[in-house]
Amino acid sequence: MFTTDDLGQSSTFRELKAIYYVLLSFVEHLKHKRVKIFTDNQSAARIVSVGSSKVHLQSLALSIFRFVFHTVLLWKLSGFQDVLSSGIWLEAASLSDSSLSDMVPGLINLQLDAKAPSTVLKYKSGWLRWREWALSKIGVPVIPAKPLHIALFISELAKRSSENNIGVSSIESAVYAIKWGHAMAGFEACPVSHPLVKFALEGAKRRLARPVQPKEPLSVSTVQAIATHFASSASLSDLLGFAGFFRIDEIRNIALRDVSIHSDHMSVYLPQRKNDQYREGHTAFLARTGKVTCPVAVTERLIKLLPQSSSALPLVRRIVKAKSKEYFHCSLGVSVSTFREEFKKHIRPFVSDISKYGTHSMKSGAASNPACRKIAGDLLDIHAGWRCESTKHRYIKHDLSERLAVSKELSI
Repeated sequence: MFTTDDLGQSSTFRELKAIYYVLLSFVEHLKHKRVKIFTDNQSAARIVSVGSSKVHLQSLALSIFRFVFHTVLLWKLSGFQDVLSSGIWLEAASLSDSSLSDMVPGLINLQLDAKAPSTVLKYKSGWLRWREWALSKIGVPVIPAKPLHIALFISELAKRSSENNIGVSSIESAVYAIKWGHAMAGFEACPVSHPLVKFALEGAKRRLARPVQPKEPLSVSTVQAIATHFASSASLSDLLGFAGFFRIDEIRNIALRDVSIHSDHMSVYLPQRKNDQYREGHTAFLARTGKVTCPVAVTERLIKLLPQSSSALPLVRRIVKAKSKEYFHCSLGVSVSTFREEFKKHIRPFVSDISKYGTHSMKSGAASNPACRKIAGDLLDIHAGWRCESTKHRYIKHDLSERLAVSKELSI
C-alpha cells in the first residue's frame, strides 16, 4: 500500500511503485517467465527501461530490475544449491570487496546461459536424481563426488532400466548432469572422467542397447496425394515442413513476422535450429512452384485466414471448434501433441501402417528424395540444418535399388 510520503510524490513515482507491488504480488507466477510491463505512464515505461537521473526514481527502477533478475535467477538455481555452496563459489562468498560480491549473481547467470535453457532443465533433473540418491546413502557426498559412488549409482540405474525395459538415455543425462555440476563449481578434475565411471557407463550402454527404429520417410507422391486431398485446407503446415526440412519445434516457433513472401519465393526466418548453438538464427528460402504442393501458396492461404493480430504471434495456430464453424485462435499456437495428431490425421489415408510414421517423416522424406542427389552437398546442408554428419545419415534413407547399385558396380 502507498504510504503518506508516497502520496506526496509524483504520479510517475507512484506508477513505478505500483509496478513493483504488482510484481511482488505475482512472484509465484513469474518464475521462468519473461516479464513485459504495460503501463499508461510513458515516463514510467522509459524509466523501467533505461533508468532515471533522479535518485528516488532510479532507486525504484533498480528495485524492479533486481526483483525480476533474482526471481528468474533463483528459479534457475533451485536444485543447484549444493553446486553453489562448494568449489569456486565458496571463494566468491568470502569476497571482501562489496562491488565484487554484487557481480557474483551476474556471473552465475552467465554460467547458466552457457547452455540452452532446455539443456539446463535436463541437467537439473539429472542432478536432482543424483542428489536424492547420494543423500539416501551413508557417507556419500553430493559434491565433490567420488568416482566409486558415481559408478555404483550408474549400476543401480542400469539395473532399474533393465527391469523396466527402458533405454540408457536417463543414465546418460544423469552422468552428464554430474559432470556439468562439477564444472559449474569449478572443479578441474571431474570424477565422471575417471576410468571406473567411464567403463560403468559404457557397460550400461551395451546392456541397455536397443535397435534404432527410425520413422519411415514421406515420399513425394504421398505428399502430393495429401495436398490434393486437402487442397481447400489451410492447416497443411506439413508441406512447409517438407519443403523447408523443418522440425516440428521449428514450425511451431515461426512467427508471422518471420515470413516474407515475394513473387517467386518466400523466406522463413528460424530464430533457432538444432545446429544453431549460439542462436544466430537461420533463414530458409522456399520457391513458389505453382503446384498443389506449393508451400508459398499454402502459407498465403493460412495467413489470409488468421485473425488480425500482432506479427509476433505464431504462424501456425490452434483450431477452435464452434457449433457453426471452425476458426484459428487469435493468439495461441499449437502444442506438440496436437501437431502430431493433425499430422497423422493428414497422412493416415495414404499410408499402410501409420505407426511407422511420425513428424520426423517430413524432414526424412525431403532428405531421401532422389532429386536431392543433384543438389550440391554444402547447399543441401545449409538448407536442412543438420545437427551433425551422423544425424544427416539417419535422416536419409535409400531404397533397395540404390542399395543394390553398390554391389552391381563391383562387376563380380
